[in-house]
Amino acid sequence: MEKKNNCNIFLKNLTKESDDDLEHIIQSVNPVHTVEQNSYIKKESNQYILYYHNRKYFFKFLSEQDNIQLVDKEILLDVKKRGDYSLLRTLKLAGSMNLVDPRVIIGRHKTFELSSVISYIEDGKEMIIDYGNNLIMSKSDYYRLFDMREINVISKYELYELYWYKLNINQESIGEGLFFTKEILKDLARNIPVFDNKYNKVGIHNANLCIWGDQSDEVFHDSIDRENRPYINIQQKLDSFTINPLDFPTYIKELNQFNCYQFISEEFGNFEFGLISNLIKQDKELLSGKRYGKCHKNVQKIMAILDVLGYDHHFVTSGKIAKNDQDSNFHSWVELELENKKTIVLDYNHNLMMEKDKYYKLYGVKMISRIESSKMRNLINFCVDNQLAFSERTINFLGQENRDDFKRNEQVLIKK
Repeated sequence: MEKKNNCNIFLKNLTKESDDDLEHIIQSVNPVHTVEQNSYIKKESNQYILYYHNRKYFFKFLSEQDNIQLVDKEILLDVKKRGDYSLLRTLKLAGSMNLVDPRVIIGRHKTFELSSVISYIEDGKEMIIDYGNNLIMSKSDYYRLFDMREINVISKYELYELYWYKLNINQESIGEGLFFTKEILKDLARNIPVFDNKYNKVGIHNANLCIWGDQSDEVFHDSIDRENRPYINIQQKLDSFTINPLDFPTYIKELNQFNCYQFISEEFGNFEFGLISNLIKQDKELLSGKRYGKCHKNVQKIMAILDVLGYDHHFVTSGKIAKNDQDSNFHSWVELELENKKTIVLDYNHNLMMEKDKYYKLYGVKMISRIESSKMRNLINFCVDNQLAFSERTINFLGQENRDDFKRNEQVLIKK
């Protein structure tokens, strides 16, 4: 975790050294130390008070919040590390934290120090998250305390576009993008068609994709965002085998029953699983990396195959699977209820068949929607008949709600 990123270096090259006493007060405070050791700061209920220049400033420590990763808490308690990571983690948290109207603000403190912070709305009040100083404070207090002067304000969707820009155009640094965001994005729109298109292929405004989350939640994620995923080693070993099931490692053995294997693990406990590729032998994508990223579409394929095989009680299920101890990805899978009252999960992305309770534990599943297969077929037919260009993910997660809304307002479906 000792790495420095080019964004921070870019900002530091434009920064003057600070000798103001405020910096020393803030940097010397660490939540693991008793607050009484600092005469400027007192604790009151669930927040702290900073006494500075005859004024009181109420704040909280970011490191003490429940909605950030353990790795962030470790960084925030180390003054040097949080300085090195402040910009990269600010960009990441602006996308991934569950905040109302999050924006990244690039500004300059009264000490001429450049700063990147997150603004958001909480209980009708605009708040600031300052990763570099491990602070959460009202915007009015923060701006008064640091004499913050705004240089640029970046919306969540602009942050997503900047990330695309970094990945595809300027992979070394996005320093200039932090200062000239709108100018760069306008220039890209004039020269690159994808930036000039405000609507996606199903007619949804691209800015509204942030509502779903995964268009912006994963921007500026780093390797440390995958280190704390529960059972990550087991998931990786299982993925490796399900792509190449002819190569048996020592921790997997084939059982006597058809399409039944056992994964041996002291950490998780032994569990049995099967391969979807043994049921759908003609689907070569299941044995390659091409299977990833198509879960919402392919659950409908699995549903149709189970129909052909004569299974009645199966459900298209959607929810979130854990990416680390805080972040999740949207995901869809099929759940098949058997006569012995067991429920089996069929996950196309991982070429996996597994008992539901084991699957939910392994992937940290939080279920959001579960639709019986016959109802799902009706939903799909309803969308096709009425020429509703919903994506597979929208149908899986919100199909029944959308259909009910249209039924209550059938006039919107009447073609003029």
